[in-house]
Amino acid sequence: TRQNVYFAFNSFMANLASPTLGSGGYGLIDQWAVECDLNNNPPSLQAQGFLFVYVTVRYLNVVRYFIVKLAGGGNVQVTSQATQPSPTQFAA
Repeated sequence: TRQNVYFAFNSFMANLASPTLGSGGYGLIDQWAVECDLNNNPPSLQAQGFLFVYVTVRYLNVVRYFIVKLAGGGNVQVTSQATQPSPTQFAA
């Protein structure tokens, strides 16, 4: 599962870096790094059902808020908010 998540996010970032996106023959991002392995997913957390993916991205434009919080599973409920997100929401 970790490897599949790693490849999915890495592929997504590669698509964002594609020259066909963006303008002037550049993609939307320049460089990126994806981490989803035993370093950020120790067996003790995985046993509790957690899986973390850390993505670091350098953009080619100004981005004020770009937040990815991924939840998966058959019983996940998706909600949205109308207010601006706060970094403290994602610190836990």
